[in-house]
Amino acid sequence: MNQKLKMVAALSMIGLLGFILGATANLLYFKVLPFFHICSPTIIWVRVGSLGFSRSPIGDYLLFNLCLLAIKPPHYKGNLWNNEIGGKDGNLMKTIPQYRSSRWIDSSGKEISKCLVYEDVYVEVIVENPLRKQTVIGLVKVTIYRNNRILPDVNVKQSKHVVTLPPLSSERIIVPFKPLQESMYYYEVSIDGTTVYKQPNTFPPRLCALRRDSQLILNEPINSDETGNSTFTVTGKLIDALSGEGIGGAKIGVYDMRMLRKDELLAYGITSNDGTFTIKGLKVFKIGGGVRIYAKFNGDDLYKPSISSQYTLDTTGFHNKYPLEATLLVGKIKTMIQRILKLG
Repeated sequence: MNQKLKMVAALSMIGLLGFILGATANLLYFKVLPFFHICSPTIIWVRVGSLGFSRSPIGDYLLFNLCLLAIKPPHYKGNLWNNEIGGKDGNLMKTIPQYRSSRWIDSSGKEISKCLVYEDVYVEVIVENPLRKQTVIGLVKVTIYRNNRILPDVNVKQSKHVVTLPPLSSERIIVPFKPLQESMYYYEVSIDGTTVYKQPNTFPPRLCALRRDSQLILNEPINSDETGNSTFTVTGKLIDALSGEGIGGAKIGVYDMRMLRKDELLAYGITSNDGTFTIKGLKVFKIGGGVRIYAKFNGDDLYKPSISSQYTLDTTGFHNKYPLEATLLVGKIKTMIQRILKLG
């Protein structure tokens, strides 16, 4: 019985020793040896192996392992990549397309950092092949994101391109894009699944997509009742601030300005194709107190909001036109007062 236990113990020790030797050999072969192979010339190891170690079995084993340092491990994928070859001065060069530059451009090819929503813009990416004797092939992917202040950024477009480059050549990749929202946009470039460039937050600037500016013109209101009643008509026009063209299909509200309360919506109308609007039959029930009338466009997906100048109405009719700056100032003061009242 004791003899059987001794045999089992001996076999267990031999198995454990074999496991330790195997793990050590794998560590040397796949980690340590490739490191020394990269850092030291091959001739040093061959020279060390010839210093008399082969005079014993242990020396033969050491000589064999030292000579392995002169051979690149066939499965090693550390710094010696499968898609690289030796370059100038021993530097490694990848055998896939190399990233050179990228930028936002408009339809004329000019570099931009701002645009309007629904305007055609492009991401230009240039990749190159620096090798002299080899043609390279790779998959270039361009991903465009929209900034979010709180939530994660939104992936709004992906474009993939298989690129084949002859020796010492380059290729220009153009990715069309049309921003649908007023926001900041940026892009990321990857080659064969590896990110090679991501547009930073600072410089070069990301693309800022803005809505168009609008301008709301309010004509002097007309008393539409000959008896002097409070019924009146307002007319005006909503135009593109840049081109001056009328904006059709826009909703225009006419408001009675209040100081400590929310402005009262009296009525609203829709602009015609040329941007003009007419709102009839408006009534104000505090003529003696001097009512201030203004028009407002709340904006949409294409145009920014705009507000008109204001008119004062009293017993003698409309007069005392206040410029747009006065309307905006009154709105700011009223908002400040409302906030103070809420805090109190």
